[in-house]
Amino acid sequence: MIHKILIYGLTLGGALSITIGLFHTYFYRFFNWEDDFSKISILNARVFCTIHIATILFLIGFGFLSIQFRETLSEASGLAAGICIFYSLFWLWRLLWQVIYFNPSKIELDSKLLVVYYMLVSLFAILFIVYGAPVFFNALD
Repeated sequence: MIHKILIYGLTLGGALSITIGLFHTYFYRFFNWEDDFSKISILNARVFCTIHIATILFLIGFGFLSIQFRETLSEASGLAAGICIFYSLFWLWRLLWQVIYFNPSKIELDSKLLVVYYMLVSLFAILFIVYGAPVFFNALD
């Protein structure tokens, strides 16, 4: 029973990762980066853009891999355990970064952005749990 739940969780995690990656494709317009990039050097703008595109590819690629290899990842042995630990820790870092770095008390957020803030906190917590669960439950066996 737990094994099936882990597989469903990894499928959900993969779908959420793909969704977050696709959402990142709208950042350029959403955050009006064209204006910001015009104020910095071309090199800095290109470095920033390169990192952002790499993040998008990572999220979408890892999402598809999570769905394609969900059964292997759910067993969390060998390389699959390492991948689950890495991605779980990645989402834990992203959760902590959201809570500390984007703390609403330090940034002026309108009510819509505040809702987005709490949605992201929840989403990152879910992803941390989804990818950590296979390692945790397989360690109990």
